[in-house]
Amino acid sequence: MMIMTGILSLVILVSAFGMIAVKDMEYFAGWVIVKIGCWLGLTILGGIVYRRPDKAPAFLGLATLLVLVAVFMVTFQPF
Repeated sequence: MMIMTGILSLVILVSAFGMIAVKDMEYFAGWVIVKIGCWLGLTILGGIVYRRPDKAPAFLGLATLLVLVAVFMVTFQPF
């Protein structure tokens, strides 16, 4: 499970930068950096929850917040 999570996370990162390149966007705009932080946070949470499944409900709110922030950043691109 950890290997699959890591591989899929890497695929998401590569495809995101590919999409940014195709659309001729800035690589280091503020919203892109925030989205990378959200991606990294969700990847780390996946590993933590896999190793400590008893703490999964505690991290559900944090995961939801990270997803909402990432969706907000890509939708409105405030920075």
